[in-house]
Amino acid sequence: ENGYYLDGKIGSTLGTLLSSTQVARATGRAGYYFTPENKKIGTFIVRGQLGYVYAKEDKDVPSTLQFRTGGATSVRGYELDSIGLEGPNNSVLPERALAVASLEYQYPVTKSFSAAVFHDMGDAADNFDVLRPLIIIVHVGKKSTDQNNDPYGTDPQGMCRRVVIKFVADGIDKI
Repeated sequence: ENGYYLDGKIGSTLGTLLSSTQVARATGRAGYYFTPENKKIGTFIVRGQLGYVYAKEDKDVPSTLQFRTGGATSVRGYELDSIGLEGPNNSVLPERALAVASLEYQYPVTKSFSAAVFHDMGDAADNFDVLRPLIIIVHVGKKSTDQNNDPYGTDPQGMCRRVVIKFVADGIDKI
């Protein structure tokens, strides 16, 4: 069916009352679902997410207020929260800025099963000016409405084709 969603949150400390610095955090998510009148054509989905944490440059921000991305509801094909600042021992540290976008087309094969093609992109960085060119992932696969199956069609055994292209500052690295 057709519809959209908007979700936003804004939070802040009360200056430096009970805090070592003033911190403000804003996040927003939006999505739009479009199914033409002829439902046999399928469904088109566009979604995105932005987030930012403001604090004075020289002050640390608690990691629980910062962002990482990756996983079934953001950049599919990457493990949950696996995109962010590379840390020690292959860890992923959170960052202050987040940008995620997705385009998806679902073609109904049966009443409870659709074939899906989607294009996800996203990254987390210290600020929007230094975001790497977005990490982009393209999938062709399945989507099942059966609650026992992966609702995002990312199960590797169910994928007909998986292409992951990661854009980095010094060129293109195909994985």
